[in-house]
Amino acid sequence: MVFGPINLAAQFYPAKTYSIADGLPSNAIYDVVQADNSVMWFVTSKGVTTYDAHSWYVFPDSLQLPTFLSSKIEKSSDGLIWVAGKNDTEFVIKVFDSEEWREIHVPEAWGKKQTAFSFEVIANNEHHNITLAGIRNVYHYSSNTEQWEKLSFPNGETPEINSTVKIDEIVYINTRKGQFQLEDGEIVRSQYDPLFRDFEDILTVTKKDSTLYILGFNWLAKIEQEQFNLLSENLGIQNHSVYNRHSLIVDHRDRIFYSSSSKVMQFSRQTGRSSPLEVGGHTNNIHSNRLYLDKENNVWSVDNRGLFKFNILNFKSYNRDSGLAENEVTAILESSDVTLYLANSSYLNVLKDGVVTRKYSLKSNNEEQARVLQITEHADGSIYLAAGAAGLYRLKDGQLVRMIEGNPQQNITSVISFKGSIYFSDMKFIYKMGQNSEYENVNKEPFQYIRNIQGLGDEIAFFKRY
Repeated sequence: MVFGPINLAAQFYPAKTYSIADGLPSNAIYDVVQADNSVMWFVTSKGVTTYDAHSWYVFPDSLQLPTFLSSKIEKSSDGLIWVAGKNDTEFVIKVFDSEEWREIHVPEAWGKKQTAFSFEVIANNEHHNITLAGIRNVYHYSSNTEQWEKLSFPNGETPEINSTVKIDEIVYINTRKGQFQLEDGEIVRSQYDPLFRDFEDILTVTKKDSTLYILGFNWLAKIEQEQFNLLSENLGIQNHSVYNRHSLIVDHRDRIFYSSSSKVMQFSRQTGRSSPLEVGGHTNNIHSNRLYLDKENNVWSVDNRGLFKFNILNFKSYNRDSGLAENEVTAILESSDVTLYLANSSYLNVLKDGVVTRKYSLKSNNEEQARVLQITEHADGSIYLAAGAAGLYRLKDGQLVRMIEGNPQQNITSVISFKGSIYFSDMKFIYKMGQNSEYENVNKEPFQYIRNIQGLGDEIAFFKRY
């Protein structure tokens, strides 16, 4: 299906909004993760809550779980759920293991009022390594020794930290002076850092298959086969997030979504532009704390005024921003080879895998405007278009040819492939096309304004306007 967005500068996907009316303990949501059993976990201003698609469960206040804005929640590869952040009195790190919460002591030098921080957990057999990073300091914890160690950046550097990210069980440290990684308990320059060139201010990264995507301060890039490819230098990011709230996700269709204390944005590879996602037909004007892609390819956005789940799997909006020639779509056809043909009033757009690959212009020689009203696929793979005053067109082997010249007295209103032949209609007659593009009337007496013809069993049915 094709949806025309209310705000043509925005992207619309069906969105479900959750609030305290649905069972959330608070509308202020700070972080999200999905457990191995598909249950969603959230950190809120009222503690930790879970959602299993049917009901909500809120852990009691007596557990003293994190409630502060900068709080984080994380799942380790062995399935354990970890939280870090400040509760009513102090900064805590806790893990949910065997149906109960267990506390990990924090570094002695770690302040009780940490605002911006990052938190990652690596599972190694039955042991865990925790990375806790403040604005400039990084601490490393091993469950083997149950001790924290403060780590130093190479060459005495003290870069300001934007985030830490766990990819393939490696912790990457993204800073305003490039990217580092943890290697054997030490901080070293990352394997990707030499490829960043002059782009140093890295907010966060993510990996899709073998491609690394990088969200920088107002820029977006990817590294593929050891090649740095800048995608944009104008994302609209104007300020660094006070709480290091940077998100970057790439879904199964390679669509890119991001936020940095900003609206949820989608980047178009075709236009090089970013546009906000809409909620309920209106642009979401709330700053997202975190974006999360679940197992069903839903995008979750958590912020201080609610929880939003965008269903991006089955729906996509197409307009000029996504490459169409015009915004209005007048006819649609999905061909046998899964190519999608979207017609505007006077253009035919060809889409492969959701990307506009070609646009054909249909121009009328008459005063009346060309308008594609119907598209059909013939048995030989050719595509026919009923284009009103512009006539009847055929697209075959990449060539668009006008088969029938239109005129004010013969607007081509409909076309179908039926029992091995092409049938088309104007406002009064239905025609059957024969060899050499010759055609003959099916009805001898004129009808009044034929709008559409369709094959119905062994006969042709038509709709007309009264």
